[in-house]
Amino acid sequence: VHLDDGPMALDAWSHIMGEHYLDTSGRPTEKEVYGCSDPLFTQSFKGRYMPRAVLAGEQSAMDSVGQAAFFDPSSIVGVSTGCNVQEACEGLTVPEIMEALRLQMERADFVEGMLVTQTIGEDFLTSGLLKYVLEDLTMNFPKLVKIVSSCIADPQADHSKSSANAAISSKHQLEGCDVVLFYDATSSKKLASQKVNGLGVANPGDAECRGIASRVFSGLTGPMRFGRVDGATPSCLSHLATSLVPYPRVKYTFASLGGLGGVSDPGMPMDFEAASAAISNGCLCTANADRTKGKTISSTMICRGMAHSMALLPVISKRLEHPQEWVDYSKGSMSVVTFQDPKSEGHPMVTMLENSTRAKFVLEHQVQSFEAQPQPAEGAEIIEEMRSMIKDYEEIETETADDCNDEEEYEEE
Repeated sequence: VHLDDGPMALDAWSHIMGEHYLDTSGRPTEKEVYGCSDPLFTQSFKGRYMPRAVLAGEQSAMDSVGQAAFFDPSSIVGVSTGCNVQEACEGLTVPEIMEALRLQMERADFVEGMLVTQTIGEDFLTSGLLKYVLEDLTMNFPKLVKIVSSCIADPQADHSKSSANAAISSKHQLEGCDVVLFYDATSSKKLASQKVNGLGVANPGDAECRGIASRVFSGLTGPMRFGRVDGATPSCLSHLATSLVPYPRVKYTFASLGGLGGVSDPGMPMDFEAASAAISNGCLCTANADRTKGKTISSTMICRGMAHSMALLPVISKRLEHPQEWVDYSKGSMSVVTFQDPKSEGHPMVTMLENSTRAKFVLEHQVQSFEAQPQPAEGAEIIEEMRSMIKDYEEIETETADDCNDEEEYEEE
């Protein structure tokens, strides 16, 4: 489900269709579609593979999306720019989105969950579109896993309206989804410009940022599409939600990528290089880049192009050799998913999600930005809820510090 201005959806699905060797019309460029298409595509009577996707945004942007002919026209929902967005969301847009979802789900034998992408800063965010959509999804599909991917403002940048809008978004995400995935444009551009574990683009722009984000979406669904082979570690959306979120409210995670291109040490195995890069310089959010601040709660690495997780043992051991960087009750809470399909052999790609107390820095930045802007009717409620979430993260850190001090005193005795 894409609640954005269109380009993110187009770039993400262009990347995914390329992985399955599908052309722009949704037809295989080889004898048959590569990998398992069922999780993300439905096949039409004419042999076209259509994305299982629903898009919503401004009418002009949705018209451009429709011209690309990637998606089923019934899955594209547009709102006229000149109309009252608040009334449109409550009275028309959300029911149309839910109807489009219903049609998509009727074409599937089984649905485990959904990925929701959004763009911060649109009128649709402040109008409550995300809130209404998540409320309806929770009410109508309570058992489905819901992962929300949110492009946030750089927490180290000046307070802006987009950061204030993000506070509204984060509050609704807390109530209506299972996992939230944060990334920011600053870190995405940095990764795109890197020669080691990057795209090597001199002056990356929005297109390169969307390309980086597309690789994250691809990584999350990779095991379901290419990992159904002997020896692969099973993974699905519910596995991600279970392994990353120990408590229902502690659900804000950060994304990292490894294996994008370029290596720091040609003498090391490519698997080791890709996994190490995801940990060291592949972070997609500045708030999670400095691991000396805050503590890691849980981590999951999804590794395509790797036959066995034992190849990553040196990387995992190195990551765990600093116990002070982990919360005390989940030291070593790191899951690894590996799979290798013929096309990925020799080209390892790592997508890592990390749940850490460093999320409080993002939430604090959003609250401060929100307080500096004119308050909507529910402003006090949003601030209270966000402050409560920040306090939860602080308590996790405090308990961990107390446990470490008690352990040291016990050893001295």
